[in-house]
Amino acid sequence: MRKGLRGTVSLSPDPRLPDIDLLAQHFTGRPYADREHPRVTAWLTVEAYHAWDFTG
Repeated sequence: MRKGLRGTVSLSPDPRLPDIDLLAQHFTGRPYADREHPRVTAWLTVEAYHAWDFTG
C-alpha cells in the first residue's frame, strides 16, 4: 500500500525541553536525559491524506 501526506509543518525552539520531556516521560517514565543539546518542536497540520493499493 502506498500512502501520501500533505500539510504544513512549523518548527519552534524547545529551550527548556518541556515538549521532549513530555514524550520521554510517556515512553520511558523519565525526563529526557540529554539536557545539553538544543531541541525543536515540530507541529504538523495535516491537510490531506491519501492511501492506495497497486495490487490490482
